Amino acid sequence: MSIFKRTTEFIRNNTIWVLLTFGLGIGVLFIFSVPPWMHYDEPGHFEYAWLIANRPGLPSRGDYDQGMRREVSASIVANDLEEHAGMTSDPLETDQPIEIFLPQVEDHPPTYYLLVAIPLAIFRYSDITFQLYLARFVSLFLFLALVWVAYKVSRGIFGEGHPVNWMAPLFLITLPSFVDIMTAVNNDSAANLAFGLFIWASVLLIKKGFSNFRLPKLIGTLALCWLTKSTTLLAFPLSLIVILLALAKNKRVFWGWLALGLGILGLAALSISWEGGAPAYFYSRQIGRSPHREILASAPLGEAVILQEGGDGPFYAMLTPGERASLAGGEATLGAWIWADQPTVLPAPRLQEGEVWIPPLNTTPIEPSEDLLIPGPRDRGSLEPVSVPFSSGQLEIGTEPTFYTFTVSVPPAGGNISWVSFPAASEGDQVYWDGILLVPGDYHDGGSPNFDTIDAETGLWGGQEFTNMVRNGSGEKAWPVFSDLFNTLVNIPNRIVPSLSLILSPLDLEATGIYFQIAGERIFRTFWAVFGWANVALYGQKPYRFFLGVTLVYLIGLLFSLFQKDSRDWVKIRTLFMLTIILQLIVVIFRGVGSWFYETYIPVGRYIYPAIIPVSLLFVNGINHVFKSIAEKTRTRRWVFSILFVSFHISIILWAILSLWMYYSGN
Repeated sequence: MSIFKRTTEFIRNNTIWVLLTFGLGIGVLFIFSVPPWMHYDEPGHFEYAWLIANRPGLPSRGDYDQGMRREVSASIVANDLEEHAGMTSDPLETDQPIEIFLPQVEDHPPTYYLLVAIPLAIFRYSDITFQLYLARFVSLFLFLALVWVAYKVSRGIFGEGHPVNWMAPLFLITLPSFVDIMTAVNNDSAANLAFGLFIWASVLLIKKGFSNFRLPKLIGTLALCWLTKSTTLLAFPLSLIVILLALAKNKRVFWGWLALGLGILGLAALSISWEGGAPAYFYSRQIGRSPHREILASAPLGEAVILQEGGDGPFYAMLTPGERASLAGGEATLGAWIWADQPTVLPAPRLQEGEVWIPPLNTTPIEPSEDLLIPGPRDRGSLEPVSVPFSSGQLEIGTEPTFYTFTVSVPPAGGNISWVSFPAASEGDQVYWDGILLVPGDYHDGGSPNFDTIDAETGLWGGQEFTNMVRNGSGEKAWPVFSDLFNTLVNIPNRIVPSLSLILSPLDLEATGIYFQIAGERIFRTFWAVFGWANVALYGQKPYRFFLGVTLVYLIGLLFSLFQKDSRDWVKIRTLFMLTIILQLIVVIFRGVGSWFYETYIPVGRYIYPAIIPVSLLFVNGINHVFKSIAEKTRTRRWVFSILFVSFHISIILWAILSLWMYYSGN
């Protein structure tokens, strides 16, 4: 028997062990290719585990150890985090807690940190950098466990000996950004594994039914998801779909789907407030804090007014890029009827603009200029909105509707997203707004306008026709709002749930589309191959165009596979997987919606990784169908395509390792 045949037979008989060995080697290379503290929030995650290892009980919010922070800070300085990520720390600080960036204590459940604390407790007297590497090896163990789970899931779906059984785990092992986060000190590694176990339990339940305690196993994975990180909480609504898919073999499945449909309608009814709505196209930053729409007989225009309750914070009206450009460098006038339930004072509204931007990708001598939009470190932007008040003084508001006008000189356009900010009312006050309009030019002597319609879209003001830049300025059009019950249920630590008005912001794409465009670009790039604090790129000129091509090939394969004859169980599982990916993508994209009102945040691809097993299986199953079809039509040996697939993905991961070495070594 030739060496090739013996090697092939050995790999076939020991597939998972070959994969795990390869994954171990790649993981170790990543652990030592990335210098200490060069991953997302790594100092804060390490601190959480260190406090558990060195103090009795679980730490509370605000807990820290100054001596430990001094050691971490000295290591941060020694490893030149300032040069690589633009962040500094001072180990000589004595009066204040030493800065180690974004503490994680009490922001997350302790499960991951309890695991990491085990080796830290054993080696508590060793060098702090050595302890960091020990913590990274805990994440590596979780990475290998997830590779094993992916193998088991694939084998459970396709059976023994199917090519996808090794292709899907290999996809995970050679996905650069995924390996990077799974070998970092970060609870994403535990969260991704927990969700992977949920996927495995779901597949077993759909394939084999409820015997052998499979339903309790599914419930156990839900508990594990709850105890790791909020990025996995999509498992809870998905579990209802899983149970119904598992019941599909039962003749009573119709009643199950009917119950699910009624349940979804019931949950939707409970999540929405039926007592009132919000004025469409007006936004607030926080869940449950939207301005309200109220019907008043005394409304100066139409029937509805915009009600702002004291304590709800400011609210906003977005402008389109074209509208902001038309105002740049000239005069603009804002007008509105304003009154309150009792005499009060308000700051003036403000014209504001921000920058929805992608932080730069640092790379070796060949810079991918397509990635360098706005300078700034880390994955969270540091730009604050530019703000121009419409008046320098306080507004004295009475109890009768009064039309106020404000004229301001608008600076040249500098950002790419802009809005009008309406100030927060004082606690206990109720302030009413109606007929809000913004137009270019000086109309402070024009009196009150004559609107053509109750929507305040067009009219005549000071003898001149105008088109209002504030959409729905009289609040006649309504958007729904979340109920108090929903607001309470989603009040989860470290989970930013936007207001319903922001969730509906895709209905206002002309003004908000720049966010969704840039968020999509950033999520795509960081899903494939961006490292460090989301600031280290692959070596090369415009490398992400290559990954765009890779993604298109995989999507074509996925589309091709949808038209192939498959088992009924795989069709059901595939439906679950596609739903999982779509919902996870939606959750990720909306993480940063509305952040432009205070500090730019563009989400990154690591938040898709809880669904990485469905992604890998759908992708490689699709490409496997393509390989199979080509092999049959061209009479090409199947092992040729296997070698092509392996070589291609190994080249990608080696490219990533080389890029890390070149960047951090300065070559």
